[in-house]
Amino acid sequence: MTDPNNNFSPEAVLNFYSGTYPILTTAKINGPEIKRDEIQYSFVSTIGTKG
Repeated sequence: MTDPNNNFSPEAVLNFYSGTYPILTTAKINGPEIKRDEIQYSFVSTIGTKG
């Protein structure tokens, strides 16, 4: 996903995209990680099994 706004925090980006991708509503943020001279964060789904 592209960064919607360079001034957004990782949490704000997660909230921005959670309307389009509902799985992100329960995701956690991993990072930062530096790749190719960029700071990258990843969103990891925390959906598990019930029971």
